[in-house]
Amino acid sequence: MACLEETLRFPKYLKTIGDNLWKRDTSLLCFLCKDLLSAETLAEISGGFHLLCELEEAKLISDNDVSFIIELMELIRRRDLIRITRSSRGGNCDSSKGPKINPYR
Repeated sequence: MACLEETLRFPKYLKTIGDNLWKRDTSLLCFLCKDLLSAETLAEISGGFHLLCELEEAKLISDNDVSFIIELMELIRRRDLIRITRSSRGGNCDSSKGPKINPYR
Protein backbone atom coordinates (compact mmCIF):
# COMPACT_ATOMS: atom_id res chain seq x y z
CA MET A 1 0.00 0.00 0.00
CA ALA A 2 2.81 2.43 0.85
CA CYS A 3 4.40 1.78 -2.54
CA LEU A 4 1.20 2.76 -4.34
CA GLU A 5 0.94 5.88 -2.19
CA GLU A 6 4.53 6.83 -3.11
CA THR A 7 3.78 6.26 -6.80
CA LEU A 8 0.74 8.54 -6.69
CA ARG A 9 2.34 11.30 -4.62
CA PHE A 10 3.95 13.21 -7.53
CA PRO A 11 0.90 13.11 -9.85
CA LYS A 12 -1.27 14.35 -6.95
CA TYR A 13 1.20 17.18 -6.33
CA LEU A 14 1.14 18.13 -10.06
CA LYS A 15 -2.68 18.06 -10.01
CA THR A 16 -2.76 20.35 -6.97
CA ILE A 17 -0.40 22.86 -8.58
CA GLY A 18 -2.14 22.61 -11.96
CA ASP A 19 -5.60 23.13 -10.45
CA ASN A 20 -4.36 26.26 -8.68
CA LEU A 21 -2.97 27.88 -11.84
CA TRP A 22 -5.21 30.50 -13.37
CA LYS A 23 -5.73 30.68 -17.13
CA ARG A 24 -3.49 33.75 -17.23
CA ASP A 25 -0.78 31.82 -15.35
CA THR A 26 -0.93 28.96 -17.83
CA SER A 27 -0.62 31.39 -20.76
CA LEU A 28 2.43 33.00 -19.16
CA LEU A 29 4.00 29.62 -18.45
CA CYS A 30 3.47 28.51 -22.05
CA PHE A 31 5.22 31.67 -23.22
CA LEU A 32 8.11 31.04 -20.83
CA CYS A 33 8.46 27.45 -22.08
CA LYS A 34 8.55 28.34 -25.80
CA ASP A 35 12.24 27.40 -26.02
CA LEU A 36 11.72 24.11 -24.18
CA LEU A 37 8.54 22.61 -25.64
CA SER A 38 7.47 22.44 -29.28
CA ALA A 39 4.99 24.95 -30.67
CA GLU A 40 2.64 22.07 -31.46
CA THR A 41 2.74 20.85 -27.86
CA LEU A 42 2.18 24.34 -26.49
CA ALA A 43 -0.77 24.94 -28.85
CA GLU A 44 -2.51 21.87 -27.44
CA ILE A 45 -2.12 22.83 -23.75
CA SER A 46 -5.56 22.85 -22.16
CA GLY A 47 -4.64 23.92 -18.63
CA GLY A 48 -2.04 24.03 -15.89
CA PHE A 49 -2.07 20.32 -15.12
CA HIS A 50 -1.69 19.49 -18.81
CA LEU A 51 1.34 21.80 -19.06
CA LEU A 52 2.95 20.23 -15.99
CA CYS A 53 2.43 16.75 -17.48
CA GLU A 54 4.13 17.89 -20.69
CA LEU A 55 7.05 19.28 -18.66
CA GLU A 56 7.35 15.93 -16.90
CA GLU A 57 7.24 14.06 -20.21
CA ALA A 58 10.01 16.33 -21.52
CA LYS A 59 12.05 15.43 -18.41
CA LEU A 60 12.13 19.05 -17.25
CA ILE A 61 10.52 18.14 -13.93
CA SER A 62 10.41 14.93 -11.94
CA ASP A 63 9.56 13.60 -8.52
CA ASN A 64 13.22 14.09 -7.61
CA ASP A 65 13.62 17.56 -9.15
CA VAL A 66 10.98 20.28 -8.88
CA SER A 67 13.45 23.16 -9.20
CA PHE A 68 12.01 24.14 -12.58
CA ILE A 69 8.51 24.40 -11.08
CA ILE A 70 9.89 26.74 -8.43
CA GLU A 71 11.68 28.79 -11.10
CA LEU A 72 8.45 29.11 -13.10
CA MET A 73 6.35 30.01 -10.06
CA GLU A 74 8.89 32.69 -9.08
CA LEU A 75 8.72 34.19 -12.57
CA ILE A 76 4.91 34.44 -12.52
CA ARG A 77 4.96 35.56 -8.88
CA ARG A 78 2.92 32.65 -7.49
CA ARG A 79 4.62 32.41 -4.11
CA ASP A 80 1.57 30.57 -2.77
CA LEU A 81 2.36 27.69 -5.13
CA ILE A 82 6.02 27.76 -4.09
CA ARG A 83 4.83 27.32 -0.49
CA ILE A 84 2.66 24.37 -1.55
CA THR A 85 5.65 22.88 -3.36
CA ARG A 86 7.95 23.25 -0.38
CA SER A 87 5.41 21.88 2.10
CA SER A 88 4.47 18.91 -0.08
CA ARG A 89 8.14 18.12 -0.65
CA GLY A 90 9.00 18.34 3.04
CA GLY A 91 11.00 21.51 2.45
CA ASN A 92 13.38 19.56 0.22
CA CYS A 93 13.41 21.77 -2.88
CA ASP A 94 16.71 22.81 -4.37
CA SER A 95 16.04 25.84 -6.53
CA SER A 96 19.73 26.62 -7.01
CA LYS A 97 20.29 24.43 -10.08
CA GLY A 98 20.39 27.42 -12.39
CA PRO A 99 17.69 28.78 -14.64
CA LYS A 100 16.24 26.77 -17.52
CA ILE A 101 14.26 29.72 -18.90
CA ASN A 102 15.91 31.88 -21.52
CA PRO A 103 16.77 35.19 -19.78
CA TYR A 104 15.31 37.09 -22.75
CA ARG A 105 11.83 35.72 -22.01
